[in-house]
Amino acid sequence: MYRCFVISPFGNPHGTPEARDLHAEMRKLRTQVFEPAEKRCRERGYAVTIATNEEERSITILTSTLRGIQDADAIIGVLTADRPNVYLEIGWASSFWHKIIYVQRRDYVLPADINNAKIGAYYSHEQLDGSDEPGRLEAIDRLATRIIEEVTRQERDMPFEHFKDTTRLSVGSSQLFNRFSRAVTPADWSRMLQKAESEIIIASSKLRDIRKHPFPHQMPDGQDGTALTSLLLLKALEGVKVTVIIYHPDNPTLRYLLKGEDARADIDSALAEARTNIESSFGLWCQFVSGFRQSRQATLSQTGRELPLDNVKLIQMRERFLPFRVTLTDKQALITFRFFTESYNSGLCLVTNNGGPGADEWNLPIYQMVRNDLRMLVEENQEASEQSYREWEERRRA
Repeated sequence: MYRCFVISPFGNPHGTPEARDLHAEMRKLRTQVFEPAEKRCRERGYAVTIATNEEERSITILTSTLRGIQDADAIIGVLTADRPNVYLEIGWASSFWHKIIYVQRRDYVLPADINNAKIGAYYSHEQLDGSDEPGRLEAIDRLATRIIEEVTRQERDMPFEHFKDTTRLSVGSSQLFNRFSRAVTPADWSRMLQKAESEIIIASSKLRDIRKHPFPHQMPDGQDGTALTSLLLLKALEGVKVTVIIYHPDNPTLRYLLKGEDARADIDSALAEARTNIESSFGLWCQFVSGFRQSRQATLSQTGRELPLDNVKLIQMRERFLPFRVTLTDKQALITFRFFTESYNSGLCLVTNNGGPGADEWNLPIYQMVRNDLRMLVEENQEASEQSYREWEERRRA
């Protein structure tokens, strides 16, 4: 389904005579030109929806307009009057690297700065009133042709040639923060996990301190919960795949994660302490895995629904350096970067959305690149990690 967003003046059905006339004109343009053009696109094999921000009343006009422009595959700009909102929104769309399909009323004189713009289709009052049916049909055909050209266009006009459509930096799908605390609140972090529908991956060196953060959520009995593990268990029992990735105590890159000059001065004792902390964290996360497997059996006996045993995975990285701490779901990723020369708690944080699979495998969106790296780490370490978990269970039973 292709989405075509319309930038146009609104008018007002309860305003001045001029505002009422403009409102009526835009309604006729919608029914007499846009809807038939949408149908024409579908007849040619292209599922196109033409939408305006009037169709989303649950949010503000500004928010719905920005969202409509950001999500659109094509933009129609209606040039029919000197309306500031139209030119402001056309500017926004241009900054998002859209190639505007202009629809101009024939008697409207274009401003000087766009008087040489390529017009996709023209319309007139006569076409809208039914007295110029051939002209209306021509406008419909021209508009449908331009929409199809735009939604199927592979290369986008962008400031730099190496920017591909899958990595539009100005669209707003990624935000960069200089401190993690400015990127998300505990409630935001919790909502991110609660919205996951198919996948959650949490990765860091120890994942011990994260358990101290509150993740507010509601338990099945209606009580308020704050523990990360209880939230993850709820999602896993819903069928969401939950993966926890931490370091193995013998990972040779562990020394690069030691914080401060004191740790570097006494590297042996610092490494020993770090390994002890990782082993402790591993035991705590093993308890989480064990809790899921027990709850899985209870779910099977109560509902007859069998969840996969590997719906929850605990992965220990044995060799590679993890250059970020990350919480990733099927919708979004929260990434804090690490640097060799910086203290352990780096402040550079990126929030990025899942825009779907990239069209260019050599220039993937950062969400997809991070996700691919995490999946590679899981594949590399899954078998050995499962063996470590079985050994933990044997020690616990002994």
